[in-house]
Amino acid sequence: VDTGFDWVPCEDRVVVDIIEDADVTKGGIHIPSAARERPVRGVVIALGPGKVLDSGVRLEVPYSVGDEVLFGTYSGADFSLGREKPYKVMRQNEISLYRKTSKKA
Repeated sequence: VDTGFDWVPCEDRVVVDIIEDADVTKGGIHIPSAARERPVRGVVIALGPGKVLDSGVRLEVPYSVGDEVLFGTYSGADFSLGREKPYKVMRQNEISLYRKTSKKA
């Protein structure tokens, strides 16, 4: 899966493209940005090689590019790299749940 993201995260870090909730409810009510909840869902767009344990063994990141992930409200750090919508970078242990949406060859 080519995401167009050409940065490589270090260690066990994961870069996520945030999935924003809708600005308008199903009933047609507009939700102002100040009242919206912080996003907690995203799609993995880049992965680090994994954390090296004290034993010297590398613990691989279980996610793949394209997988959907859920994370805590204040997890990770936001960054934009010049684009309007920010990405989020977080450690592997900040991801609570994930859904395999990518197909491994």
